[in-house]
Amino acid sequence: MDQTDVQIIELPSDRWREYKVLRLTALRTDPIAFGSTCEETIAYPDDLWQERLAGTASVILFAQREGRLVGTAAVLLGIEEDAATAQIVGVFVEPEHRGQGIARHLLEALLARLADRPEFARILLHVTETQTAALTLYQSLGFEEVGRLVEEHHQGDRVYDEVVMERHNR
Repeated sequence: MDQTDVQIIELPSDRWREYKVLRLTALRTDPIAFGSTCEETIAYPDDLWQERLAGTASVILFAQREGRLVGTAAVLLGIEEDAATAQIVGVFVEPEHRGQGIARHLLEALLARLADRPEFARILLHVTETQTAALTLYQSLGFEEVGRLVEEHHQGDRVYDEVVMERHNR
């Protein structure tokens, strides 16, 4: 299979349970890649999931294959420190669907939406230094490293830097 049988969609808020399952899968599969934990996320109330899908402060896209969600990526519109900055967050593709261009497809769709929003001059993202496939993808999409948060993530007795990347919204 390749990305040609994948649809990039937004979910209506009544499909929030599918979103929750995918997010919990992401946190279990790649805990080092995300800022929240499975334990804290599982306790979120149902209405929070619905609000995220219906919200105006972000755009959440999903990759759907044969009616099943297999990936997601989101962008926060106007982060607190800088209203002219959008931040990509929550990029995830299920392991069995990786290496097929799905993450690129999701990100290209997000970037296309941002291109229609010139009020966001800058697009920011953070990625754990060990996520080499993600780093390569982001670089290929025009993101450049602009800083590091040293020892930002802890997993067991290991610590990892978080790479800060950005690109201009074009």
